[in-house]
Amino acid sequence: MQEKLGECLLELEIFRGSFYGSEALATERPNGVWSVHQPYLAAANLRAPRVYPRIVEIIQTLAAGGFFYAPSFADLDEPNLRPDLERYVRGRPGVDATDRIALFKLAWDAKKIAKEA
Repeated sequence: MQEKLGECLLELEIFRGSFYGSEALATERPNGVWSVHQPYLAAANLRAPRVYPRIVEIIQTLAAGGFFYAPSFADLDEPNLRPDLERYVRGRPGVDATDRIALFKLAWDAKKIAKEA
């Protein structure tokens, strides 16, 4: 798990460095408009399509198949289901079932977008 999280953080820092670097090396044009350093942004743009599916894969792996049992938000409105969902679907302290389901749905959407890209 630490290796996968490290991989995600590595990619985050690469992109962060690209964006901050492009700002740090910005130049002023003769008309007074500032322009970012394009090569850093171009590198990030070229890398993103390869990295995005991998990050989605890591999130899915770390979620341990939670997409297959993720209940719907409507299930939370069922009085007989809500207590069980709060007990078994919740995350770490402070992350209730609603937040966890939202995370699963977000990751599911990201997976769908990655497949379409």
